[in-house]
Amino acid sequence: LNFLDRGDDDAADAPKASAHSPQLVAHDALDESPDGIDLSGELEAEGGADHYAAAVRFYLRGQLDEALAELDEARSAGEDMAEVYTAMAQIYLERKDFTRAIESYREFLAVDPNNGAAQFNLALALEATEEYEDARQAFQAAIQLSPELTESYLGLAGTCLKLNDPEGAKQAYQAYLKVDPDSFTAAFGIGVACQLTEDFEKAVEHYVVALHKNPESEEVLTNLAGVYTKTGNFQDAENCFRQLLKVRPDSAKAHEGLAYSHYRQGRFDDALEEYKQVIKADPDSYSGWYNLGLACQKKEQYQDAVGAYKKALQIQSDSVETHLNLAACYQELGKTSEAQKLYENVLELDSNSLPALYSLAVMYERNQQWDDAVAFYDKVAEATSSPEPLFRLGTALHKAGQWKQASALYEKCIEHKPEWTEAWLNGGVAYLRLEQYDRARDAFNKVLELKPDETEALLGLATVKVVEKDFDEARRLYGKLAEVKGDSPEILFNAGLLEQKASNHEQAAGYYAKAVELRPNFAEAHLNLAVALQALGKDDDAVGSFEKALELKPQLAKGYFALKPMRPSARK
Repeated sequence: LNFLDRGDDDAADAPKASAHSPQLVAHDALDESPDGIDLSGELEAEGGADHYAAAVRFYLRGQLDEALAELDEARSAGEDMAEVYTAMAQIYLERKDFTRAIESYREFLAVDPNNGAAQFNLALALEATEEYEDARQAFQAAIQLSPELTESYLGLAGTCLKLNDPEGAKQAYQAYLKVDPDSFTAAFGIGVACQLTEDFEKAVEHYVVALHKNPESEEVLTNLAGVYTKTGNFQDAENCFRQLLKVRPDSAKAHEGLAYSHYRQGRFDDALEEYKQVIKADPDSYSGWYNLGLACQKKEQYQDAVGAYKKALQIQSDSVETHLNLAACYQELGKTSEAQKLYENVLELDSNSLPALYSLAVMYERNQQWDDAVAFYDKVAEATSSPEPLFRLGTALHKAGQWKQASALYEKCIEHKPEWTEAWLNGGVAYLRLEQYDRARDAFNKVLELKPDETEALLGLATVKVVEKDFDEARRLYGKLAEVKGDSPEILFNAGLLEQKASNHEQAAGYYAKAVELRPNFAEAHLNLAVALQALGKDDDAVGSFEKALELKPQLAKGYFALKPMRPSARK
């Protein structure tokens, strides 16, 4: 089955993450002080700025546009600029017009550069516009100018997390804990920082502390469950998701997490039910339908899996992994043509998809579409830097007697892996079958260069030498074979034949004798032993071997009297 890894999990068949999956959640300092810190101070009882006073009256009535207009007049009139800029910034901050608030706070700081509260409010506005580096610098300035403004530590920690600086965040949260040891936000934030640095033991420790302070925190439960999932503690993750469902019974995130925990613990029926809840909460959830299909597939409910995967493709038609898994289900259901079309669709989406390339190669091989199979296996070899699939197909063709195609595949294997002994050896055998003796000789010599005592290569090369009538070299090779593989009756028999051909009857008789010792019913070896003994003048021993050969295989008697001319004395 072509289950794909989705990145967060090591399992090859892990369910997919989704928009509802557990995510790291950090406390946002802006949420704690949405309106910033009031910098306006007390109004003067008498005298002072006319436009500024009018702006205050409009502000108190909730007429913010009119208040801003008066403040603009006050700025033009040169009234107390610090008062004007801070009032304008405060109104812009309340209206969440953060860009103008930033401008006003910077103008204020140009007048009063040592105002820590202004730096803090500027940092909040910068954070809201996602200018995190500038926000971090503003929070640091606020801490330096106004150490008593401890909320700056929370803001600094939040921006550090946004800037992927978990160590900086941890230090800022720890500084805040010195002021407020019971802070939920700081305990939770340190947990987030530890999770980001994969210090999971510490992350759990701080999340548990935060959970004691707020047992119904969805963020803590979600992140804690994420840590347990990452570390393989699926039972603890399950407990967190169950608690999350008590807090929010309709949480698709919790149902999906619970389903995943069941899945990883092998409780596929329970996983199915939870994924159904995910789909019930969000019928357009791609991950819900995909994971439902995955759970059905795991339970070998392939028809149900097909239905779920089709739903997933209606939502996300370009999903490679859904195409692959749907194709795998079709294969299990025997619908190979549908599976093939899906694999071809995958290659249109991703021309380098290894599962699709390999699956199509196997399908073409089974259909004996050899050219297509070779082409796809070659692509697999290029993608994986491994020619193993080509070699496997080569051996399949080899066994089927397709020597030409097999030899071509072994050549491709050697292109990918020049020192591959088995590819050279099998190529040599294929060339031998094709009667391409020069190429066979070269292949077997290469094997012996890589592995001097490889018996199959010695045997193949000896066979080539026999064909080439180089009997002396063939005899030498068989002699070496008899040394390294002296327990093979066939090798001993052939060694004996070559020695006999060279009139080395004593040596030949020795090989034949060893062959019949290893295989007493080897009739041909008994017969040739008799001939060798006869040539050595050991007629009595030869008669015994002849009789044994004829006892085992009577048809060997044919032609006996033509073995040699009758002596003249025998005709008298």
